[in-house]
Amino acid sequence: MKKSWLTVLLLLLFGAGLWYASTQQFFQTGTSEPQQKLLQLDAEQVQSIVVQGADAATKTESIKLERQNKDWVMIQPATYPINVYPVQDWLSSLAAVEIAAMVEEQAMDLGKYGLEQPTAQYRITLKDGTSQTIKEGNPSPLADYVYVAINEETTVYQVAASQLVSLNRSAVDFAIKEPIQLNTDQVQAVTLTSAGTTYKLKRERASSTDKPTNNAAEPNHEQGASAMESEPKWTLNGKPLQEEQIITLLNHISSWSTSEAPKPAKQWTKPTSTLAEPLLTLQVTSAKEDGVHKTVHQPVQKPSEQTTLYHGYVDAEKDTVWLVSSQSEWAYGIERHKIDQSLQMWEEQHRTAAVK
Repeated sequence: MKKSWLTVLLLLLFGAGLWYASTQQFFQTGTSEPQQKLLQLDAEQVQSIVVQGADAATKTESIKLERQNKDWVMIQPATYPINVYPVQDWLSSLAAVEIAAMVEEQAMDLGKYGLEQPTAQYRITLKDGTSQTIKEGNPSPLADYVYVAINEETTVYQVAASQLVSLNRSAVDFAIKEPIQLNTDQVQAVTLTSAGTTYKLKRERASSTDKPTNNAAEPNHEQGASAMESEPKWTLNGKPLQEEQIITLLNHISSWSTSEAPKPAKQWTKPTSTLAEPLLTLQVTSAKEDGVHKTVHQPVQKPSEQTTLYHGYVDAEKDTVWLVSSQSEWAYGIERHKIDQSLQMWEEQHRTAAVK
């Protein structure tokens, strides 16, 4: 008899649990019909973005990005140079957040959902001055879902946690990570110096006397154009190199990237700075896209050029090389082994060219 009553009691408790779960939308994921977007927005109308992250590393850090003219700039926590692609991706991720279920339409107690003090907030302000904010609360008992609310509303929703992970980014995620950004078609010369060895990479231009020739009485315009637009000739310390070898060398230095926040370059450039000699010095000369004139019968005119100088200083504690550019107020920390791999590659190509 006691076992019968115990069975009945367990069934009643189980039924009560199912009823409570159903009232809280624990088992509703909204997959039976197309899911509604949490926000309706036009990315082109977004004027600013504020991210207050949820993880321990970024919880106290408020990130603010602002659109100025056509460019995005970072206002907080520092004015790091911005990579526009993560910004565009963030806006796309925000627009993609879907309502899995409405949990409570007029919640009297937002605290039980973790929404009185949200773990993270994501706010956008539009060009008309209006703003929208997603507040992220506690995880839902339904695995992989979290509670959210919009603005100051008391309606509580469930959304997939994976959709909010892509919004919870750090300042470094939005910043440029590659300090050397090369357009190989525009590079004219690169000089790399390290440990007393200098490598001079140079694009050789056709001289003004190099004119297309043709045995026919009339000039062959097609042949002349081909001659003028032939592949450029490159040398490393005066020895010729193939185009693919050049691309390899340039890709090595342009692939240097950082995983940490930039630091003010003045730490290394101020007159009172007492630093050891740089591990490397890199000078890159590139042609500006304007100023180049080309015709069939005339040689390529010398384009206007811009030279950028980089110095790499070793941080022995972190085994990092801080790269300081003459064109930027920020320094970028590159892992030492990446620099060493590039230096080794340049030395190998130098030896290969020297024995030819």
